[in-house]
Amino acid sequence: MSRVLATLLVGGALLAGCDIAGTSSPVADRPPAEAARLAEAARLAKDVLPHFSSGHVRWMRAAALMFNDTAACIDGRDHHAVIGTPGGDVGELGLAIATLEATLGRELSRDEIDRLFDSYHGALGRIYFHSDAHAVRELGRALGAKRSPRELEALLRNAPPSMQARLLSLLVQPRHVGCGHLRLMLQNPKRYRVRRALSEEIIRRTYASLWRRPAGVKWVVLDGEHHESAVVNVVLDHDVYAASAVPAITPALGAHSVFVYHPQVSTFLRRQLAHLVWDAHHESQTSARRSKAAYARFERRLLALGETQLAATMQLLAPRAPTLTAHVHGRRFELR
Repeated sequence: MSRVLATLLVGGALLAGCDIAGTSSPVADRPPAEAARLAEAARLAKDVLPHFSSGHVRWMRAAALMFNDTAACIDGRDHHAVIGTPGGDVGELGLAIATLEATLGRELSRDEIDRLFDSYHGALGRIYFHSDAHAVRELGRALGAKRSPRELEALLRNAPPSMQARLLSLLVQPRHVGCGHLRLMLQNPKRYRVRRALSEEIIRRTYASLWRRPAGVKWVVLDGEHHESAVVNVVLDHDVYAASAVPAITPALGAHSVFVYHPQVSTFLRRQLAHLVWDAHHESQTSARRSKAAYARFERRLLALGETQLAATMQLLAPRAPTLTAHVHGRRFELR
């Protein structure tokens, strides 16, 4: 194991730093309260460090997230290495559409939203969308007929046309939404600055895409409870571009899990998605697209709303979780 300097941040305040790879104790000769904080910092860092070992990190080019791979949610229950953004691809597309509505000053029609989804699939291919076992079980109860979890998942992956309308009416109810970010968005439209009807339409449209073109939606059902011990921000020492190598991190290892967020990768993806959504909406309005100032305002608003939504999700989903920053230097990680 390489030497890692672990520093614990709680509520934005720097509490302590310690060498968790060494044998000496940083706690000796410290005041009791500080010693306790140092010990907690070391314990948390030791728990988090395995998530950054070679067997649980997958390196990729940022461009792969636009074509061959997908951005997953920040949810800590995934046992695969992920690039984490709030809500994954669906959350990011929803963010872009909500920002477009705010910029235009009006609601988009269903046809307009459909065209944006079609543009996404046409340009970027697959879209990541997740539920969880709890939401699937709740849906099973609402449907009434006895079905096993496997049967329910199979139904949701390939719903018969005769059931699709009923399923879509149920799948937008918060208790049937297994992604915490999307569920909280439904429940708190003012806080997330997204009208509830738009959040519902995005969920409906994603399931409809899953049934119409299964290869275009990476639908995942996560299992287990939320027991994430920390929020880990993965920060590179440079800006992210298409050719940048970025590390996908495994959030869940055995019984231990963390929320994983890649802020710079999220910014990179949001800027690409901003161009796609803006161009798709204005493809027949060339003069509007030529306005660099209008597009710049749209992009700034999108990035700001993304930060607002992330803060809301973390405050509602993990209000007591400490925050660690994993600084990436080449292929080396430094936890702070």
